[in-house]
Amino acid sequence: IKAYVSDKQFYTAVESIKGQKRDIDKAYAIQASLPGASDKIYAALGISDNAVSKAKELKQNGITAEEYQAAVEKANTNGNANVSKAEAVAYLDTQGYSPYEKAVMLKALVPTLKDKNNPYL
Repeated sequence: IKAYVSDKQFYTAVESIKGQKRDIDKAYAIQASLPGASDKIYAALGISDNAVSKAKELKQNGITAEEYQAAVEKANTNGNANVSKAEAVAYLDTQGYSPYEKAVMLKALVPTLKDKNNPYL
């Protein structure tokens, strides 16, 4: 990892992900603390490529970490640790996102969802 980032950058990344449970939350935290961070730093911290890709796609579509986190909290109506497709769709249908933004958000909220099962695509 030392070939790709400085000690300071690595420390910043480690500090930014403290308390984050989901990989996508960690990816958002690193994006905020180290904009343009190499994919190598995400890998070194054990963050899945899928989560990094989704966080980047959310950000590229103007969906902030705060909006994503609010969606996680508000969509999870049954209080378990995961947001189901039904919960996510019910929440997203009440929001003013474009259909594509909803598709991107749904993929982030329900990581196991296949594109063919995404009603917004």
